[in-house]
Order: sequence, then structure tokens, then C-alpha cells
Amino acid sequence: MQQPRTNLILCLLALALLPACETERSQGEIYEEDVLPPLDSPGVGDDTRLTAVAQIRPLGGSGISGTVIFVTSGDGIEMSGNIRGLNPGNHGFHVHEGTTCAQAGGHFNPTVMVHGAPSDSMRHVGDLGNLEAEADNMAQVSGTFEAISLDGPNSIVGHALIIHQGEDNLTSQPSGDSGPEVGCGIIEINETNSYFERTSIIAVGRVPVRREHNGQRA
Repeated sequence: MQQPRTNLILCLLALALLPACETERSQGEIYEEDVLPPLDSPGVGDDTRLTAVAQIRPLGGSGISGTVIFVTSGDGIEMSGNIRGLNPGNHGFHVHEGTTCAQAGGHFNPTVMVHGAPSDSMRHVGDLGNLEAEADNMAQVSGTFEAISLDGPNSIVGHALIIHQGEDNLTSQPSGDSGPEVGCGIIEINETNSYFERTSIIAVGRVPVRREHNGQRA
């Protein structure tokens, strides 16, 4: 007669432990299923385009932060993201030749051109023009750039993405007279190249997203 009672005790213990399992998520932690559609949704999971990301950090105590995503497309590289902490107005935005934020060097210029606007035929590969920050101190990154690449001789991977204090006038040589560097991030290939990796960063900004790998939490 002891077996049914033992089973009942075990069941009650299992039920008591369920809330503890739920608390394994740290406060503020977000999982992909919280913000993203299921993997079997139309168009999800079959996009294997080469992607990269740059996490923008402040320089000189500027307080700037943000994330920029790069995705290959038929027309070039699609860029998207948000930058926070900028003074309202235009800010020069370039890929530099350096591979560290401490030594970013000049504009990335493998084709040995003069400085110009992104729409000019004569320009540095790294010339991305300006970011416009609104009154809320945020600038949105959006556009497709045909001169840059994530592979080959014009690859920007491993280079510094720089935001400047002032506006790039798009004509002054050699760099548009946009003032000191106030934000920087190194462009890195997204090794997973997954829909979840790109969309997670865009959806939740700097909050880490836990992903599933072979049925287990990463």
C-alpha cells in the first residue's frame, strides 16, 4: 500500500519544482520565441545571405551606443540599425581602414579615390555619408550601399565603423571635415547567418537573446 502514496509524493514534488524551472531566466532576459515568429513561418529559416554586425561603443565619453546590421543583397549591402546618444543634427558616418577603434586610421579606400558622397562615382568605399539624429538623440541607419561588400577586395569586415561629432560636408579632402570620432564598432561576420540572429538584434537592441541549438538553450 506504500507505492501509491510514494507516487503521490513524487508528483507533488515535481509540481513544486516547476516554478523554480521558470525562474532560470534572468530578469530582462528575452528568448527568441518571445519576439520572433516560429521557424516554420513563411520565409523564415531559408535566408542564408551573408550578414555582419557592428556594436557601436562610445569614444571620448560620448555615451553613444547602438547596433548596425549588414546584409548582402542583389543591389549591394543593406544596412539597418539605431544609434543612441547623438546630439541632434548630422554626423559623419564612415568605414575606416583600421581594425581597432583605438587606431581607426583614415577612410577605407581600397580603390584609391577621393572623398565624396555615397552617390558620387568618385568616393571612398567607406564613405557612407551622414547619420541624422533627431531631437530624441537617436539616429536610424537605413539604406543600401553598392560600393561596400562583406567579401572580396572591397570587404568591410574587420574594419572600424566610425561616427563623427560633426557633419560630413561630402567635399572637403581627405575626409569631409566631420570632426572627432565619437562612436566606433568593429564590423564582424555573423557566423550563424541566421534569420534569428539578425532579427533578434534588431528586435531587442542590446538585450541578449537566447537561441536554440540542437534543442538546447545557448
